[in-house]
Amino acid sequence: MPVLETLYERLPGSARDAVRFTNIDLLAAQMCEEAGDLRNWNGVQNENTFALAKKEIVRPGTPLHELGCSDGYLREEIQRVIIGRGIDDLDSYLGIDRIGREMPFRAATRCWLLELT
Repeated sequence: MPVLETLYERLPGSARDAVRFTNIDLLAAQMCEEAGDLRNWNGVQNENTFALAKKEIVRPGTPLHELGCSDGYLREEIQRVIIGRGIDDLDSYLGIDRIGREMPFRAATRCWLLELT
């Protein structure tokens, strides 16, 4: 961003505080926060939240534990499939095809995973 800020400041009539320079990830995170959407998975705080939720939800005997998914795979499922498609209820999650995902998730697995979000 510093390069763009410097170029902007060189423009005749530019006002220093008139334009905000940011990246898309930061902008999206700010928009989620302003909208009260706590499902933004960027940053250390959310990594801790994920770890705590996973510890509570993925216990021996649960469908997610039996699958043996890596944390990365679970995060991807949450980010790309659930949040990325705006899914906020089990019926919607059960009704979609997870095209391109390597591991099949049955209804029970999807129910448990939705608890992580």
